[in-house]
Amino acid sequence: MQTPLENATIVVFDVETTGLSPRSGDRICEIGAVKLKGTVEFGRFQSLVHPERAIPARVTAIHHITDAMVAGAPRFRDLAADLLGFAEGATLAAYNAAFDVAFLNEELRRIGTPPWEAPPLDILVLARRFLPGMRHPLWQVAQVLGIPFPTQHRALADVEVTAEVFRRIVAKMGEGGLPTLEELLMLGAPRSVKAPREVDPALRGLVEQAIELSLRLRIRYASTAKRELTERVIDPKDIIESHGAEYVVAHCHLRKEERSF
Repeated sequence: MQTPLENATIVVFDVETTGLSPRSGDRICEIGAVKLKGTVEFGRFQSLVHPERAIPARVTAIHHITDAMVAGAPRFRDLAADLLGFAEGATLAAYNAAFDVAFLNEELRRIGTPPWEAPPLDILVLARRFLPGMRHPLWQVAQVLGIPFPTQHRALADVEVTAEVFRRIVAKMGEGGLPTLEELLMLGAPRSVKAPREVDPALRGLVEQAIELSLRLRIRYASTAKRELTERVIDPKDIIESHGAEYVVAHCHLRKEERSF
């Protein structure tokens, strides 16, 4: 059964965090969400979150959230019920959804709550489909679409822009009739590839976030040609597909040139 988009409830959300990896102990320090009926907003949720660990200075430099700002904020366990109640019955959507959902589910795991298992809608994937021929950090997509974006890397501001990107893409799709929710979920599913094994969507989300924030990554690279494992520092620039596999295009500091991994 297909759900007309105008009847679908979608919660667009974003998290700011203490780092890139929930598996390594990084935590949420801000959540923002906007609830839509189709493309029309009818609710908001926003809160700073005490991450129960220090926020590194290099991360504060990106989102400008300090330890002092979150000192009196609720811990995730204290706002989880309100957040889940806000999103109950909705489809979650985000820009680079694998990243945000991975952090959400790690926080839920910490408090003994079942993970969010319903498939999310990835608006980054929709942007890649319907705005080809460009790179797709949120600020650049907003610029191309003429969407003001005065405050970046704060949860609610990013959500507001993401929701507007979603509206513009749906309007573009609607030239041939509005898609159903199920069609959107198919088109905007967080991508994973089997080559030769399924890529963890959370790992792909981490790389996407590093590209968005212009952050360096330290990787272990297994060379099939030389049969060796090396540690490298890279500046990731893009993710490309070739022959059914995905590759990270990055400046490699070891080789001092652009490489694909």
